[in-house]
Amino acid sequence: MQKTELIKCDKVCFSYSQGTPIIKDLDLIINEGESVGLVGESGCGKSTLAAILLNLLKPTSGSISVNNVDLSTLKGKRKKEFYKEVQIVFQDPSSSLDSLMTVGQLIKEPLVIHKIGDKEFRRKKALEMMKIVGLSSAYIDSYPGELSGGLKQRLSIAIALVLDPKVLILDECVSALDVSIQAQILNLLMNLQKNLNLTYLFITHDLNVVSYIADTIAVMENGVIVEKNQTEELFNNPQHPYTKKLLSASIS
Repeated sequence: MQKTELIKCDKVCFSYSQGTPIIKDLDLIINEGESVGLVGESGCGKSTLAAILLNLLKPTSGSISVNNVDLSTLKGKRKKEFYKEVQIVFQDPSSSLDSLMTVGQLIKEPLVIHKIGDKEFRRKKALEMMKIVGLSSAYIDSYPGELSGGLKQRLSIAIALVLDPKVLILDECVSALDVSIQAQILNLLMNLQKNLNLTYLFITHDLNVVSYIADTIAVMENGVIVEKNQTEELFNNPQHPYTKKLLSASIS
């Protein structure tokens, strides 16, 4: 069956104010329902690419399309609709969650912003999202500071899912968690992808983590994707010296 391209980056470059390019001639295709791991050391441009895909930064050159829509053409109502289709889960939920809002308020906030449903609908939707991510309904009036790290990340995922997006960008979303909690969140993400037909861009520096969730891995070095292959093939037969270096470091 032919795969449907959901995200397409074509010769994307990015730099700040004529400075050293952070991303250089980047080509990347992510198909619908696929989980792509983007791996590289800190500072290689991974999170910058995430910001570009979220339309928060504009590429210096090249083009990006999501669901066949060129991001450079987004404006007005279509731009608002875009933010319902693409969501992000950050590394540290403690810093990305408003500590003065309750769990229920945080999950409902995107619905309020997009003027979706009335108060009763939003509360039911919040409870539905909590159930989906394995967060007890007893926490609906709790504050983020009352939750453990793993529960905070489940809350972050619930917030990202409440608008029924097509794409989740997962930016180091388990790196701040204990190993046992990492496994729980990764299993949750895999189940969500299967049940909700989500497409993932999983950004990480940890090859051991990404091997668990990604169908395909793209390796980034200094703003360039130096190798991309199916996960098993990349681990068994790495081609680029930088990929070999990362694999060696993950084993040692």
